[in-house]
Formats: sequence, C-alpha cells, structure tokens
Amino acid sequence: MARDFPALSKKFGVLVAAALLLAPQCSDARLMLTGDGQMPPTAIGRSSSTILIFTNDGQSDAVLEPMSSSSLGLKAPFALAGGSCASHANVPANGGTCTLIVTFTPTEVGFFRAGAQVKYNWRDSGVLARVIRASVSGSAPPPA
Repeated sequence: MARDFPALSKKFGVLVAAALLLAPQCSDARLMLTGDGQMPPTAIGRSSSTILIFTNDGQSDAVLEPMSSSSLGLKAPFALAGGSCASHANVPANGGTCTLIVTFTPTEVGFFRAGAQVKYNWRDSGVLARVIRASVSGSAPPPA
C-alpha cells in the first residue's frame, strides 16, 4: 500500500493524506465510573473510605493525568488515600480498570460533599484532556 500512495494521492488528493493521519486517532478511550462515593456516618476524629472504580470501555488505553488530592480537586475532610489509578498510568482498553480510594476524616459535625475530577486522554490523540467527575460525601454525627 505504501508504494501506491503517490498514485492514490494524485487520484484522491488531500483526502488520502488526511485519512492516513487520522486513522490512529479514530479509536479513543472512555472512562466510566462505578461507585457512589458515599461514606458511612463517621465520628469526628475517625476515618472512613470509599473505592471509586474507573473502567475504560474505549478502544485505546486511557492515559491518566496527575493523581493527587489537589489535582483531583479534593479538600479536607476528603483526601486521596491510594488505589491503582496512578499518575500518567495506562488504563487498558476494552474493559481495563483502576481504582481510587478516597478517605473522609471529619473534624466537625455536619454533612460534607466534594467533587473530584479525573483527567485523562489517549496516546497521540492530539485532543484536550477528557474529564470524568465523581462526587464523594460523608456525614459526621454529633457525639452521643
């Protein structure tokens, strides 16, 4: 096929060149979120956690952006505590997964909610990062 490119170029012009440039980018990565992000009632000074599971149902590996409490947008009383989703890691295509463990450590009574956003892309995509949003919440009841 490579040796036929000049002939094809003359016949179809720019369309052939554009198709060859875009072909690797036709497949993409799509992360889906599993997990509700809701923590059980947690006493002041104690911690609880939840696991958020991200599944890539796209045709290309998802490449994760930096993973930290601040890059996800988490603030106290929530924090990133671990999981298998690592900064700049790949989440394999066609069903690959990774996890984030988020902890809740209240310092006062109340109901708390936060949004977290995971940014990702796929190699050589040439497009801006995609964002998947998750919500986490927890409550700290009054002491008995």
